[in-house]
Order: sequence, then C-alpha cells, then structure tokens
Amino acid sequence: MLIRPYPPDELELAWCYRAYLRARTYRLHRRAALALLDGRKLRSDLEPYGIHLLDVAANETDVMLLASLLPTESVAGFARKAKGRISSKWLREQVSAEDRRATARRSDVSVHQNHC
Repeated sequence: MLIRPYPPDELELAWCYRAYLRARTYRLHRRAALALLDGRKLRSDLEPYGIHLLDVAANETDVMLLASLLPTESVAGFARKAKGRISSKWLREQVSAEDRRATARRSDVSVHQNHC
C-alpha cells in the first residue's frame, strides 16, 4: 500500500458528532420570552465557537438544541457555551427589570445533555 505524504495544513476536520441539549427554566417557571428564541440569532452567537446548530426548538419552559460539533469540542463545553448564550445573554436582554430582580440569585436555565 502506498501512502502519500501530505502537509498538515491541508488536513481539514469534518463535523464529527452530534449533541442534543435540553435546557429548562429553573423550577419550570414559565418565561414567555423563551418561546420567542430565534434560531438564527442563536446560530450566529454560537458560530464563532465552532458550533453548528442543526435544529432549535423552544417553548416557555424548554429549549432543545441539536448541534454538530468539531472533534475538538467537548459536549460539556458546548452545553456551557449554549447555556451562557441563552441564559446570560439572550434571555436577560428579553425579560423586564422586575423579572430580572426576582431571578437575580439563581440561574435561569439548567441543562440536561446527551450525545450520540
């Protein structure tokens, strides 16, 4: 068998595995703004991290994401980045100041994850 040498910079990694993430609000408190989660906005927020979102679904208590990750990205890293974008950035921009004070001492979403 003949194996030809190749320069390492010509090697490109394919998207290698998919991860499913489900984030729920704290104690299943309903957040009307969460149902308005825009998949395009979330995709653009996660794209710089090398996370390719395949599907986004949301309602008042749950956010479900299906993403394709690079081999170098861990599922825990994906969950942390996605939760940060949803809870710390997007959702806090959407809720009122009164709502923000009520939830200031706890996280807005918790994460349950699986990967395949």
